Amino acid sequence: MSDPAGKPMDPASFLIQVQFRQNATWQGSIQWLDKKKTQRFRSTLELIQLMDSALDSRGPDEKAVAAWNDSDAGTVPAQKQEEKE
Repeated sequence: MSDPAGKPMDPASFLIQVQFRQNATWQGSIQWLDKKKTQRFRSTLELIQLMDSALDSRGPDEKAVAAWNDSDAGTVPAQKQEEKE
């Protein structure tokens, strides 16, 4: 697979946990396994934006609703997620 510029893209692995299905969309968490980051999403659109920003070679889009960030807001620590299971 390649990006629009023709450069090969690195594959990425995600673990998606859908916790609720309300208002005709999904809510849950996504874990980016390669970078060991976890982020909550409130809609399928946010889920797709998170996956797109992870694969985007230009870096995260500042205008996107959802983004991978290092702050605690919206993140789910891996330990707490495992405890729920």
